[in-house]
Parts: sequence; structure tokens; C-alpha cells
Amino acid sequence: MIKGEETVKHLKDLRTRAKVALSRKVNSVTKTLNTMLEEELMKEYREVHKAATKVTEANSEYLMQIILNADSDEDQVPEELSADVEKTNGETSQRLEEVSEVIKANLWTRHGEKTVMFAIGEAEKVYEDAEATQIDLVSYENDEKQLKHLEILIKELKEVHSTWRGWAPVTARKDVEEIVRQLETRKNALKRQKEAEFNKARGAAELVRTAAEDERTKLAETQRAKLAEIQIAAEEARIAAEDERAQFALVQLRQDQAQRSKLAEAQIAAEEARFDLMKAQHKAVEEAGTEPRDNPMGAISKIRLKPVSLPKFSGSMREFHSWKKDWESLQKQGEPSGSPEVKKFQFLDSMEEKLS
Repeated sequence: MIKGEETVKHLKDLRTRAKVALSRKVNSVTKTLNTMLEEELMKEYREVHKAATKVTEANSEYLMQIILNADSDEDQVPEELSADVEKTNGETSQRLEEVSEVIKANLWTRHGEKTVMFAIGEAEKVYEDAEATQIDLVSYENDEKQLKHLEILIKELKEVHSTWRGWAPVTARKDVEEIVRQLETRKNALKRQKEAEFNKARGAAELVRTAAEDERTKLAETQRAKLAEIQIAAEEARIAAEDERAQFALVQLRQDQAQRSKLAEAQIAAEEARFDLMKAQHKAVEEAGTEPRDNPMGAISKIRLKPVSLPKFSGSMREFHSWKKDWESLQKQGEPSGSPEVKKFQFLDSMEEKLS
């Protein structure tokens, strides 16, 4: 029994020392609260909870030892001892709650609130910039970067809020949660709105591009048509000029033919007249019984026609120059004496009846 009482006394002393340690820790934190850094406050918060836990554990061991010594259950523990244990638990819980609230309030007001509100402000600013940006095909890429940046900032805001939500007062915690929720909702709505605006701008740009492409196509077709007309007109003018030159050449040729024909007929008539005269002289001499004199005009010319295949002129102006060239070439190969009668017959034979 004596040994049990000693154990109770020892446990009571341990409880007293734990209560003193807790009191010292609470007093120390309370005095230096406003000078501590964020990490120091969090560390002290954990230390206070450890000290309070030691008091609670020592108080529970003290009560258990009293029950063992009395060899009875908790309901049979003397009222005085039971009240002492309950008082210790109540005081420990109250002091722990008070100092915890003080530490959390200090942490929130000096560090947490500023950090959370800064994150909210950054996200709100990017949201407002993205909302104010007018969507077009040029600015869409920049606006898309703004929306991605906004998503990153909202994610960081959630992480910051998750870090500080345990330190924030209930009202502040609910307010921040509502701000994050609304910001997320507005961001999603803005993203859909920007996508719709971009699709609209892209459709309008596509219509403009198609219209411009059609206009360029029509202009090119008009230019090609005009060029074709110019080329056709030039070709027709060239053909008309060639036809005119051919017609002129044909008229000149016909005039030359007429002159040569008249000259050839005159020469043949002269030859026939000379020949008739010679025949008449010869007949007169024979009738007179005298020898005929030598022909003072020389020997009678004989017409020798050289067989030749002459080119035919069909009347086409495009073939005129080729025909004339072949005809003149054959003329050079004709009668070596250059008899006009031969040239006349060759020329007349080379013409078709429709040109005679």
C-alpha cells in the first residue's frame, strides 16, 4: 500500500511538473508572440500542444494509479481527487485553446491573410486583363496564354489556402473558399466566351479571305481574257496584213502576166508576119525561077517547148509566195535561149483556169 501511495505521489509530481512546463511555455509564447517569425510561431504552436498533451497524459496516469490503490472503479474515487483531476483537464484544455487561438490569430493576421489575399489579387488581376482583351486572330494566342496563366494562379491560390485554412478564422476561411469557387467558375465561363469569340473572328476572317481569293481569281481571269483578246486581235491583224500583202502581190503578178502575155503575143505576131513574108518571097522566087536570097533577117526561129511539170497555184494567199518561188526557180531551168514564147506558154500552163 505504501508503495502504491509513493507511486501516486510520484505521478502527482510528474503532473505538477508538466503543468508548470505548460504554464511557462504559454507565458513565453504570449510575451514574444508579436516578434516571432512565421516558422517560429508554427513551431511554438506545436510545442504548446505537446506540453498540453503531457499534462493530460500525466493527469490520466495519476487518476489510474489512484483507482488501482483504492482497488475500485472510477466511480468510487474520492470526490476531492476526482474533482482535482477534472479541474486539471479543464484548465489544460482551456489554456491550450486560448493560446492556440492567439497563435493562430497572430499567424493569420501577420502572415497568412497577406499571403492568401496576395494570391487572390494576382488571380483577379489576370482575370480582369483576360476579360478586357478583345479577341481576334492576332490576339488569340496571347489571350490563351493569359487563361493558362490564370489557371496556374488559381491552382496556386488553392494550395496557399490549403496551407493556411487551418490557421484562418472560420469566417475568413469560408470567405476565401467562396472567392476561390467564384474565381474558378468565372474562369471557366470566360474561357468558353473567348473560344466562342475566337471562332466567330476566325469565321469572319475566313469569309474575308474567301472573298479576297474570289476577287483575285476573277481579276486574274479577266486579265487572262483581255490578254487572249489582245493576242487574237494581234494575230488577226497579222493575218490580215499578210493577206493584204498577198493580194497586192497577186494583183502585181496578174499585171505582170498580162503585160508579158501581150508582149509574147506581139512577138509571136511579128514572127508569124515575118515568116509569112518570107514564105511569100520564097514563093515569088520560085514562080520567077530564081534562087531565093539569103534571109536578111536570119534563120527562122523555132519554138522549142521543153516538157516540164509546173507548180499549180490554187488561189490560197498563204501558198502564194511558196508557189511564186517554185515557179521562178523553174523558169530559170527553162529554155536556155530565154525565148519569150517558151516563158509565156510555161507561165500560162502553170495557172489554174479560175485565175486566167
